[in-house]
Amino acid sequence: MRFIYTIVIVLTVLLVASFAVANSDEVDLFYYFGRVSLPLSLALTIFLSAGCLLGVSVCLKSIIGAKYQIRILKQEIKLANKEISNLRAIPIKDQH
Repeated sequence: MRFIYTIVIVLTVLLVASFAVANSDEVDLFYYFGRVSLPLSLALTIFLSAGCLLGVSVCLKSIIGAKYQIRILKQEIKLANKEISNLRAIPIKDQH
């Protein structure tokens, strides 16, 4: 299994390196305060990373909310189970 991970990592590095070599042309990025000239592969990497971070930060609120809801529901289950076990311990009184 470790061998497969090593092969996947090596292939990924080779793919990224060939991408960087094939896209080494300079591009100008214009923004509000000026401009900067970067290799295309570096600009794509920066914007891909920024997009991933933005996506994770947007999903983080939902994930935290879901974990909070799970914690509350687990507490309710514990309380319900305790109540059920207490009710089972009470002897049944028959009126017949």
